[in-house]
Amino acid sequence: MEPTSKKTVKPRMTREQYMRRKRLRLARNWAVLILICAAIVALMTRGIHEIARLGVAMGARAATFSGLAGIGDLIVTCTSMHSRNRRAGILIGEGVKPEDAVKQVGTVEGYFCCHVAYKLAQQMGVDMPITEQLYHVLFEGSDVRDALGKLMSRPSRHENEECSYLRDMMN
Repeated sequence: MEPTSKKTVKPRMTREQYMRRKRLRLARNWAVLILICAAIVALMTRGIHEIARLGVAMGARAATFSGLAGIGDLIVTCTSMHSRNRRAGILIGEGVKPEDAVKQVGTVEGYFCCHVAYKLAQQMGVDMPITEQLYHVLFEGSDVRDALGKLMSRPSRHENEECSYLRDMMN
């Protein structure tokens, strides 16, 4: 005769325990969402600073980048599903090769602009870490996660340290 195995039965959760778990899950999901949104906003903010630094180095007025042509265009490009640049970026983030993403989406002006901006920044000695990492991903086959890690591991500085180009806008 075989020994009988007893099944251990988990005690049921009380309604209070269930609601507590549900609230904790909801709080965790909100925290993750807030962190993701903060990262997106930080990337967009740093991005407009990069673009403005290059533009000012080439003779543009800093104020141009704080209006619709600068921040307005960047916000739409980064957040609208109608943006071909964003759709191509999502595909690349999902592992599609950049050239294939561009073919799939159609005209993706940011793909070609990244190449030009990277080369101009090098020629003019303008620090553009986001553009540099994008260039490595798009044209040299770097991994998206590695590029993000390199951006996140840069030494932190106070924002005003790199906003000297804004002084002409304030005067």
